[in-house]
Amino acid sequence: MLKHKIVLASVLLACSLGSMAQNNIQSKNINGSIFLPSRNITDNLAAAPDFSAFYNLLKASGTINTPAPPVTFLVPGNKAFAKLAPGELDTLVKPENTTALVAMINKHILPGKLTAASIAQLIKQNNGSTVLTTAAGTTITAKIDANRNIILTDADGGTSVISRFDIAVQNGLMHVVTEVL
Repeated sequence: MLKHKIVLASVLLACSLGSMAQNNIQSKNINGSIFLPSRNITDNLAAAPDFSAFYNLLKASGTINTPAPPVTFLVPGNKAFAKLAPGELDTLVKPENTTALVAMINKHILPGKLTAASIAQLIKQNNGSTVLTTAAGTTITAKIDANRNIILTDADGGTSVISRFDIAVQNGLMHVVTEVL
């Protein structure tokens, strides 16, 4: 009887460890915050201090006109927002600037689930660059640099690097970018 209990306990322990390992594979640690694929982008960002600026913009915008999931989010961290002109964020969150705020957020959303590998494949198929259309209707040109980074260039000429990629969220996929587009 004791032998059966030990075997059963061993099986239960192995199953729970296997389940924990599977959950760890699916979640990603981004700058000390755990992003879970079972949570949507907003819930993941709410729990991530390094992305509080983008999260606060999402909250201030109210309803965001995004395409139906899945979508790809290009999320700048707080360091990227710190590079903006003084007062730019304060101006965007004013109620009279909601349209501009939603447009800025939608420039960071791509329809569909685009992994870094699929973006790289599109770049290769299109002879070194590809044009992606954002939820705002603007375009981003993607290229791969000499260091094999995916570089994004917006319609205004601003550039950003995808620094962390393929972060699964419930409503799509997230890539961390180094600059605000």
